[in-house]
Amino acid sequence: CWGGLPFPATDVPQRTRDQLRRELVRMIGDSRASHVPIITDGSIKPESVNLMGSTLRSAHSCHLQYLQNMGTRASLVFAVVVKEMLWGLVVCHSAVPKVVSYQLRMAGEFLVQALAMRLSNLGDLENHVIQDRILKTHAKLCDFMYQQGHNPGLRVKGLLDGSPNLLDLLPNVDGAVVQFAGKIHAIGNAPAPASLKKFCTLVHQGWQEDGGRYMRAFNSIKHLPEELVDELKGMWGGMLVVPLGMDGLVIFWRPQLSVSVRWGGNPNEAAKRKGEAMHPRGSFEIFTDSVKDQCQPWLKWEMEAASGLCALVKDILESADADEVRSNVLVRLNQERMQYHSDKEAVVSEMTALMESVKAPVMAVDQWGMILQWNSMMEDLTGHSKDSVIGRPLDNFVPEAHRHVLKGLIRDTIGHVDASNVELSILKANSSTLPVGQRRVDLKVSTS
Repeated sequence: CWGGLPFPATDVPQRTRDQLRRELVRMIGDSRASHVPIITDGSIKPESVNLMGSTLRSAHSCHLQYLQNMGTRASLVFAVVVKEMLWGLVVCHSAVPKVVSYQLRMAGEFLVQALAMRLSNLGDLENHVIQDRILKTHAKLCDFMYQQGHNPGLRVKGLLDGSPNLLDLLPNVDGAVVQFAGKIHAIGNAPAPASLKKFCTLVHQGWQEDGGRYMRAFNSIKHLPEELVDELKGMWGGMLVVPLGMDGLVIFWRPQLSVSVRWGGNPNEAAKRKGEAMHPRGSFEIFTDSVKDQCQPWLKWEMEAASGLCALVKDILESADADEVRSNVLVRLNQERMQYHSDKEAVVSEMTALMESVKAPVMAVDQWGMILQWNSMMEDLTGHSKDSVIGRPLDNFVPEAHRHVLKGLIRDTIGHVDASNVELSILKANSSTLPVGQRRVDLKVSTS
């Protein structure tokens, strides 16, 4: 985004994204500078020299022309990589030629890595809250169902009549439908019975033709037959269809997402080839695009939550024995909980690996000041190995004059107050044997 205007995804080709994900930093000092050839002593060919990852490597002529079309002479780009995926870019432009020093580039890279770590952490926290809510909702819905007795029809109503119900499982859903044993049950804002019957028939026919029953996510009703589109248009933008046993299904309905997007240029105007050269688009005038007959896209975790619930519901509806129902449901819920805890352990391992990859000293402490993490750069700077400090109070490694600073940092972090550039000193290993001026490492600490 620039000036509040999103730019089309085609402006950053996949090959460029892969390159940025690997290199993290890319600088172009002057988009109009002449390319300089590689000169060798003749023992190797110039074209055999691999400059991948080198700041000396020239940019693609198409990209240089793109910058010139924008009136940009120099650019500096930092890749925000979260969980090995390119999450975004921090792009700096200059109207005049400008070369940024290595030290400033590394400082910028560190800040962007800190941002990526924070984004990863926030994403994990959000996922944990979501998973915990899904587990509780699954358990309550199943409880409502087997409280209805042995009649499958009554058990289905347990999904719809209780609180929470099907509408509470996924966000931005205003209608839900359960088809089971030839009957259709609806809750919330659902289409008319005739339209529902047509849609269910269409889904079953598609499964029969494909030879399998699988989840289908519709982010737009435009993919449906024309007669159904006319009946759903204006109210619903998409739906999520989940198979239920051998002859049933559950449908979640999402309302139409009707918005206007103002682009920084026409997103349909991609780069064009003229002869052997690629030429980028030349216009960056505001282009307004209207989005209709679509819904908010279905996310992976939403589909997994819906699929998991339908597996539990299938067991309840197909089992007549109450004890057997309880046993099957408890087994499935326990499997979900085990997966949830396994995911949390994976997140801890991933955070540890991420801290090790950051080109800066990183440590982590708990609310009592006990050291939890100590990355390799902290080892190099202080001389204290990770094994020798984990589980010990950070107080032991901080000069007495700085301990009040440490307590303040921990107090503020517990209170969700982030700090930055706070001076904190760490005593080096065997500091008593070192000259006075070399006994400690002075750090600028930021917390989150």
